[in-house]
Amino acid sequence: MKYQDFATLRELHVEISSRCNAACPMCGRNVYGGKERDELAFSEWTKADSERVFSPEFKNLRNILFCGTHGDPSVARDCLEIVDVAKRNAPQATVEFYSNGSIRTKAWWSDLAQLLSLERRDEHYRNHDLAVFSVDGLADTNHLYRRKTNFAKIMENAEAFIGAGGHARWDFLVFKHNEHQVEAAEALSKKMGFKSF
Repeated sequence: MKYQDFATLRELHVEISSRCNAACPMCGRNVYGGKERDELAFSEWTKADSERVFSPEFKNLRNILFCGTHGDPSVARDCLEIVDVAKRNAPQATVEFYSNGSIRTKAWWSDLAQLLSLERRDEHYRNHDLAVFSVDGLADTNHLYRRKTNFAKIMENAEAFIGAGGHARWDFLVFKHNEHQVEAAEALSKKMGFKSF
């Protein structure tokens, strides 16, 4: 990318880890929720990597998505430091942080909420930083698709994030085994303080 191109970028989607604690059956990193694919190269960013990527030259950057096609960003060892570098080098950009929420501690999620504190009022579709918790059901169904995750831990981590002032959204993939729980999950999300469901 040429130096002058940095100023034209408005949004970045970054994948900081190809590792994940879950084993969702339709994820491309494993074979139907089982063995991890042999051809997948496991890697993750370091803080130093993020300092090279998140250039202060991104003058018009409006949004950064920390997502995971093959991994969960919260698995990356330097995740909080990477988010901090992104926020410092692109202070006008909001962050969307996607996770299954089943790893790390409550303190870690509280620290993430402190980093994701930007709010603004303008024409952009995202007016605040946001953590998106991918939770596909309640205690008796979430683990059927989000294999190797722990519903109680997810709820504790979401409460810690929201309690520390973070904006959170609950994303719910609807399957036959959980479709009867959509209304109950939405009610729980509102009770917990999720901003949207």
